[in-house]
Amino acid sequence: MADLIRVLYVDDEPYLLDIGKIFLEKLGDFSVTTIDSAASAFELISKEKFDAIISDYQMPEMDGITFLKRLKESGNNTPFIIFTGRGREEVAIDALNNGADFYIQKGGEPKAQFTELVHKIRSAVNRLRTEKLAKDAERRLYDIINFLPDATFAIDNNGQVIAWNKAIEEMTGISARDILDKGNYEYSIPFYGERRPTLIDLVSIPDEELINKWYSIIKKEGDILIAETKLPRPLGRHSVLLGKASRLYNSEGIVIGAIESIRDITEQKQTQYELRKAHDEYIDLLEHMTDVYYRSDMQGRLILASRSWAKVLGYGDLSLCLGKNIADTFYLEPTDRKKLLEELYRKGFVSDYEIVLKKRDGTQTLFIVKTYSISLKIA
Repeated sequence: MADLIRVLYVDDEPYLLDIGKIFLEKLGDFSVTTIDSAASAFELISKEKFDAIISDYQMPEMDGITFLKRLKESGNNTPFIIFTGRGREEVAIDALNNGADFYIQKGGEPKAQFTELVHKIRSAVNRLRTEKLAKDAERRLYDIINFLPDATFAIDNNGQVIAWNKAIEEMTGISARDILDKGNYEYSIPFYGERRPTLIDLVSIPDEELINKWYSIIKKEGDILIAETKLPRPLGRHSVLLGKASRLYNSEGIVIGAIESIRDITEQKQTQYELRKAHDEYIDLLEHMTDVYYRSDMQGRLILASRSWAKVLGYGDLSLCLGKNIADTFYLEPTDRKKLLEELYRKGFVSDYEIVLKKRDGTQTLFIVKTYSISLKIA
């Protein structure tokens, strides 16, 4: 059974309170509390919670509009319905202008009148509950986004910022307070110094239109767009940011906006560049060194070698050597490699160790080995 809707009914005429309570509790899933003055009602509301308030307009000491104003000023947003015999248009306008949800004039057949009142109560209560659920969902979304380590923000379908987490506050120096509810590409200014579309604005554009003047390359993984962008820094340097954006859906699967996370990958890119540079220099060294150098994997297969390895052993092309088992292919006595490795593991290094290798044509050649760990330099 659904929870009863708690209604406070305020009127200075006791018999109307009694009739109203009977009809409302009979026609709807209501629990009705009656009280005969707005001042007493205001005091009661400070102690108890109600889902809806029905109030007469013309009452001694405090009328219904004054009662409504005091409630709103105190921050109470309980649905409020003016239910009065006063039929002047200005009263209705005054009630609605001050935040009343509905204005209903008394009179006519009681059952029809109270049936309408039941409908208005349910409508007002359901609207408030829906708004609360939406705010709760928005709050949960904000809390989740705020917890994310990457700089993250979200916009609604009108392009207005609805979330701006702490990480993006730190990245941009702009607080959520200063940017929430702002649109017109306000969120692009901290990054690009101008109002322009960013990755978050492209999630709703057809695939063929994604590569445009704003981003040279955009990758798509399912509903997620991924792109890198360079931003200028002092002394001719650049920051590199990685953005990921996707649509934002509500619980019914309806698109309500978009969300984007941004990560500063400048150091990662610099590390990758330095590793590539070191690798290229390493390969270049292997290309030109005269000593024979090679590396093996844990299964004893040749995985890297200088060109001199292939040349000395008569293979010419290094590709003919890579991947082969070293002991079986290149050692004259395969068991000699096992002895070498045992010596290496025992001491941690080997120096001036003699081994006999066989060339491609079957002839023998003597090598003096110097090695550390499992990297072998042969001289």
